Amino acid sequence: MSIDAAGNESTALAIVHVAEEPITGPTVEEIQTQIATYMQARVGHAINAQPDLIGFLSGRAGSFNATVTRSNGNFDFATSGTQPVWARLQGNWSTSDGTENSYFFGASGAHVSLNANALIGFMLQVDRLVQENGGTRTEGDGYLLGPYVVAKLPEHPLYLEGRYLIGKTENSTSIDGAAAQEFGTDRTLASIKIAGQLDYAGLTLTPSLSATRMEETQEAFIDNNSNAVPQQGVTVRDVAIGLDFAKPLSAGQGDLVLTGGIAGVWSEVNGEGFASTITPAYEGQRGRVHLGATYSMRDGMQVSAGANYDGLGAQDYENWGVQLGFNMKF
Repeated sequence: MSIDAAGNESTALAIVHVAEEPITGPTVEEIQTQIATYMQARVGHAINAQPDLIGFLSGRAGSFNATVTRSNGNFDFATSGTQPVWARLQGNWSTSDGTENSYFFGASGAHVSLNANALIGFMLQVDRLVQENGGTRTEGDGYLLGPYVVAKLPEHPLYLEGRYLIGKTENSTSIDGAAAQEFGTDRTLASIKIAGQLDYAGLTLTPSLSATRMEETQEAFIDNNSNAVPQQGVTVRDVAIGLDFAKPLSAGQGDLVLTGGIAGVWSEVNGEGFASTITPAYEGQRGRVHLGATYSMRDGMQVSAGANYDGLGAQDYENWGVQLGFNMKF
């Protein structure tokens, strides 16, 4: 207690210092690193999950799919007629440099015939990628939509397909157990593919060449610690060349076709912003082999099964799995 010059009593002022809670959680650089590697993985998965379209004209959906893929399972449903509607689901599991990836992909579309050798359509794709490494988990959902076209050279079994898709994703990342951080991305995909068909000694050989470009850009945002996380992006270019084979066999009340093939792919990955400092995990060349069978019943139903291995010649990457399919036309 103190008394001022006028004789008034007052309580002495005490200054108390309260320590601020230290800011915890990942740094901006750690967030950017996790997002960049995540976008790169998702772009690769999305490219490799793209459904074959040439089969809509060739009459054997999937038989011209010689692109290097990483799908471990798929389900196909397709209709026939003047306005076909189709759908596909795939699941994928892989491990790269200690990081586990689980990727799920779905696509649906419809098209109309312009003439006997050309069709045009529109498709919607949705996907989900979960990536885990120790206490770090990043996951997201996204979509792509846009037109596609398929054409055949008159009088020759030479096919061409092309697509252009745009979309967005919504994602979250939790680094070393920290609170989840939300972020979004924009993305585009363009691809073109040429495939032919050759018959030799009872085998149907299908050589193909494809080129794909996909770009994904993370939008700038404010993180949980009120720090600005700048925009960054990843662009992947794939050129794939492959040779598939099909061998028909007689099987009681239906037809059995043994299928297989080998393919090689060259990839180039470019980053924008901070992503340009991240070394791509899959840059360079790799190979894939697959083997399977399709059983066609007299009522038009088809059941297929197969196995594949992706990662020949690549370091710190491998992907293997089985495929199950069902196709019905009506």
